[in-house]
Amino acid sequence: MLTPASHVRPAPHARRWYTLASWLVVLLGLLHNGAFVSGFLLDAVRRQSSPVFQSMQEYKINLFGTHSLLKFYEGFSLTMGCLLILLGVLNLIVSRSLPLPALRSAALFNAVACLLLTGLSLVYFHVLATSLFVLALAGYTVCYVRSAP
Repeated sequence: MLTPASHVRPAPHARRWYTLASWLVVLLGLLHNGAFVSGFLLDAVRRQSSPVFQSMQEYKINLFGTHSLLKFYEGFSLTMGCLLILLGVLNLIVSRSLPLPALRSAALFNAVACLLLTGLSLVYFHVLATSLFVLALAGYTVCYVRSAP
């Protein structure tokens, strides 16, 4: 339950860190989808002659219809980029109206999410993705610490 004191707006410095971290998540999604789409368009000819992409195209998955592994790869990759963009934008939208306890809780949730994503990124992704997750984690963590009552 919110108390009268919890309606106090967060300190500007805490909001700045939260906003910065949210923009980093949006940036990662934009970079990911931009690189995927430009690489897909630029490498269309090379993809047709690549044995890896040919194998992915030929490998069929029967899951509510028949799909190629390549379609799953492309779909999941674009979905990941879109979800990162949407998560960052959602955080930017709600952060403007959140009272301090709610902003602090959101920062904690996002820090835990970024920690998990950083771990996955260390195993599966490249250094740019990992770096942006680490920076977003730092931003949300600083927001959480600085917004302490």
